[in-house]
Amino acid sequence: MCTRLMGFCMSFLETAATFWPGTAAIALSPCWGIFTTVKELESHCFWVMLSSCTFLWMDFSHKEKKDSPLPYASHAVFVGSELGFYKLWSEEFGFTVTIDNAANIALTLSKHHANHTCGLCGNFNAATADEYTAQEGLLTEDSYDFANSWAVKGADQSCRRVSSPSKSCNSTKGTEAILSSCSVLKSGIFLHCAHLVSPEAFLLLCQAESCHCDQQDVEDCYCPILLEYARTCHAHGTLLHGWLEESKCYPKCPIGMEYSECTKSCSTTCHSLNIQEVCKEECVDGCTCPAGKVLDGNRCVEVSECSCTHMGKHFPPGFTVSQDCNTWYVQSHPHEIPLIMPPTLQTSCLQCLSDMDHGNAATEGCPGECLVVGQSHFKSFDNKFFTFTGDCQYLLAEDCTNKEFSIIIENVQCADNQDAVCTRSVTLSLPSLENMTVKLKHGGVVSVNNMDIQTPMHHGRLHIQRTVQSSVRVKFGDDLRLDWDGHGRVLLKLTARWAGQTCGLCGNYNGNQGDDFLSDSGLVEASPQAFGQTWKINGDCESTHKYDSDPCAINPKRVRFAEEACAVIMSDVFSPCHILVNPSPFQRFCRYDVCACGDGEKCLCSALAAYASACSAKGVLLNWRSPSLCELECSGGQVYEACGTVCDRTCLSLSGAEAGCEGEKVCEEGCFCPAGKYLSPSGQCVTADLCPCLHDGQLYQPSDVYADHNSICHCENGYMRCSSSEVPSFLSDLFYDEDLGSPRERRSAQCPPPLVRTECGPGEKGLECARTLPEFGSALCQSFLHPWLPLSTRHCIVCENRKWRCTQKLCDGVCRSIGEGHYITFDGLKYSFPGLCQYVLVQDMCHGEEGSFRVLVENEACGIVGRRCAKAVTVFYQGGLIVMQHGEVTMKKPVPQSFQVEIIRSGQFYTLLLGKHISLSWDRGTRLLVHISAAYRGRVCGLCGNFDGNVNNDFTSSNNQLEVDSSHFGNSWKVIPSCADVTQVPLPCGDNTMKLVTVEQSCRLITGPPFKECNSQVDAEPYVEMCVEAACSCPSVGDCACFCDVVAAYAQACSERGLSISWRSNDLCPMSCEELNPKIPGVGEELCQWRYNTCGPACPITCQHPDPLQCSLTCVEGCHAYCPPGTTPG
Repeated sequence: MCTRLMGFCMSFLETAATFWPGTAAIALSPCWGIFTTVKELESHCFWVMLSSCTFLWMDFSHKEKKDSPLPYASHAVFVGSELGFYKLWSEEFGFTVTIDNAANIALTLSKHHANHTCGLCGNFNAATADEYTAQEGLLTEDSYDFANSWAVKGADQSCRRVSSPSKSCNSTKGTEAILSSCSVLKSGIFLHCAHLVSPEAFLLLCQAESCHCDQQDVEDCYCPILLEYARTCHAHGTLLHGWLEESKCYPKCPIGMEYSECTKSCSTTCHSLNIQEVCKEECVDGCTCPAGKVLDGNRCVEVSECSCTHMGKHFPPGFTVSQDCNTWYVQSHPHEIPLIMPPTLQTSCLQCLSDMDHGNAATEGCPGECLVVGQSHFKSFDNKFFTFTGDCQYLLAEDCTNKEFSIIIENVQCADNQDAVCTRSVTLSLPSLENMTVKLKHGGVVSVNNMDIQTPMHHGRLHIQRTVQSSVRVKFGDDLRLDWDGHGRVLLKLTARWAGQTCGLCGNYNGNQGDDFLSDSGLVEASPQAFGQTWKINGDCESTHKYDSDPCAINPKRVRFAEEACAVIMSDVFSPCHILVNPSPFQRFCRYDVCACGDGEKCLCSALAAYASACSAKGVLLNWRSPSLCELECSGGQVYEACGTVCDRTCLSLSGAEAGCEGEKVCEEGCFCPAGKYLSPSGQCVTADLCPCLHDGQLYQPSDVYADHNSICHCENGYMRCSSSEVPSFLSDLFYDEDLGSPRERRSAQCPPPLVRTECGPGEKGLECARTLPEFGSALCQSFLHPWLPLSTRHCIVCENRKWRCTQKLCDGVCRSIGEGHYITFDGLKYSFPGLCQYVLVQDMCHGEEGSFRVLVENEACGIVGRRCAKAVTVFYQGGLIVMQHGEVTMKKPVPQSFQVEIIRSGQFYTLLLGKHISLSWDRGTRLLVHISAAYRGRVCGLCGNFDGNVNNDFTSSNNQLEVDSSHFGNSWKVIPSCADVTQVPLPCGDNTMKLVTVEQSCRLITGPPFKECNSQVDAEPYVEMCVEAACSCPSVGDCACFCDVVAAYAQACSERGLSISWRSNDLCPMSCEELNPKIPGVGEELCQWRYNTCGPACPITCQHPDPLQCSLTCVEGCHAYCPPGTTPG
């Protein structure tokens, strides 16, 4: 049914958009194409235009009185713009409303609303006699009595009763011209439609409008009526070609656009250039861009002038955006995001990277950072976040090719918490530097070769110095930097020289986190615990780890504080950093630590500081501390700085003791002396004239005088100044005085790089010792330079000599969509994106290629109380169209016979086989699996990623930008640009902490006894997270589909590894097959019986499919047919 409301009006359909307020509402009420009345209303009231009268009309209304930017979406109701119209629609509720520039409103309802509506538009029952049914239920004869009854009671403004207008006509020359123009409805081109739509009602309306029209342009009086007649004819199947020229009516469009009688419903936009929109209507009227131009926001532009979208922001042509360390992020608005950049780049512009090889640009030459924070949380070089709670010594990282270094961490039970694991020490071994070992201990104590030393210390390419408080920094040449905060936080930074050459808990640094769990045996482990134990160093340690589960589940009393406290990471305080550093893993680590920690506030502050530090490394400075949040108290006259440089801030730096600090641009958060003052060894901020001097490993107080055999030195402004006729001044601080200081005091003797300290032999004096040092520029002082050799993608499939040997054989890929918005890409990236629109799940139509298939996906009824959330899947394959929706699979457009297609029903699933290389498995609900063969490796794109074997570039958007945030990535793949973006992935359970605790305990079923054997084969943590997010949207836990779907998805992943899990029960996600069996006594014994099976054949042999195509899945859960011997299911 199509009903149109013409004129200026306001109705309850103002749901989320601001409609035009006006003084007149003219409603045409065509029931099944027959116009019964013409109503003209003059009022400032709100009117019930249409409502579902089965429920209260407010069920269709939106009560929030606030402006929302377009496009907008809420609970399956969408508002946006299309073809120059404003559009309000909901496929779930079955209605579409459009408003054009002439304020004509068109309302379309789906057939399931028939006989259930009421309001100005009637009751949609195919009968005209009862159209004037008032709100009170009485049948009226007068249109104004009828209309007045539907004024909304209790609106913000009072309503006066509307009376019929005067029937007299203000006749003028203009009026006569309008009346003459109205008569075109009964002549010429319009006669082609007269047999379908009577022009009489439109003619009367046009004449009535002409009598009272006060528009300056007479065309504005009659043209809207002619336009509506043409649209009504089109709705009845007749397109009136040429009516615009005949009537001299040209509907107005936004600047730069032009009106078309017949165009696609989806305009080509800059966003859709790489999407290839799927238009539901191929011929509708509306405003479009001129030929050769596309829509960019509200403007029509040449394709070359299209803006680009990255990180949720629009950048005009000529701008460039960065990926990691290769270029710089340039802010589009001043003060929006505080960024650190060279002055020469502060006015730089960006250029869209749509033509760049984004896969290579993202990581080439960038340093790798491995992080250990909190209670044994890790971030690998390739940005894989995980928690490993082993209690032993483990290899953190090692140069597994040339053995130049190795780093071991010692994890122990935390001192203040018996259930938590903390890092107590870090040991750096340098075989390439005299087998030297450096151990960083709790509290900032440093030992070299098992002897405690004072810092700073320099030896060859090794530099050790204290940075902030108990923090220590160790540098080995220019390629390795190790930061230790003295309390468990470790940051290891390596240059690209070691890319692809490392092993250990930090991963292999090859730019792909998908293989970061590579064990020392060459096999990629499934879980962090199994992976971590393979890198255990001390064989005497027990292979134990403290937690199998989230500590919040063990300490439910701490959950509320943990949730509320750690939520600050997602707040406005840290929001400027969210687009550069994903806050989700840091919030997860924070919550874990606060729940496990005896001193929750201390652990909270450590977790927040870890995220702030990661932001600072990306150039985003956050002044997040406050008197009420982790305030940092400074002593000795120091002041807090969110980003202070550690170089040249101490008295020892004046003595040249901080060699190796040159060129260091890294800033640290902490306490620093104010400008003009320096930190003394006693921890006080003093001026330079009060600084002691470090000379030859010995501290001298200001004005102290020192003399040896060849020189006289005195301490001045922190620097030992020496005079000698024989000894060059630059060598004076290399000499030893054999009569001064103990050996312990001499261990920190300083040598300016690239010189190194050597021990003097018996009887040698300082001068002779100095002469034995390497000269400047000698080969011994040069750093090693090794090229970065990237590794190719391989698969470990052969076991030889107790290790897995990798071959070049490539495996098929599987992408999983689970629940309302959870995805696992072909390359293994798990993320959440609760999109409200239709999206490209996977296609081979990438980078301008024509391709052969395309899979679109959207959610149905998700978030609507009482409705079952499900996936609707649209598959385009070789010119055919297949739809998986409402529990059925339908071939809408046949695939050419030359291409094999099979639709197989087994258990819970429908399996769609598209030739030998593509298959889809759908459980008729929210689970969808897409299998593609290795032939498509690197040739696909969409929400499932690009299937190139590299997890790190799976967030490549439709315009070839590598995104950080899942919402920005997902939004780029929406099919209809007018559909609303996802702005933020909501937190599980919101503020309902008690429900969250219950949900988490229930979801730990996945790591419980039924799945224990599978946990070592399939990583359970991503599914636990998905379960929590999904179950939080359920009204209860244990009997709801969203919870059961995720657990079933994990069970399915286990079955794919050959492990059949029986986890359902009568009380937990029950599944019965009895209703499928014959109910008639004595009938059915000879027939196939339906029985539940956790692992029945996915593509069984049936009468319809005696020889099915190769099936990607071996088995699926559900009700399967068990037939007598010699028979086959029908």
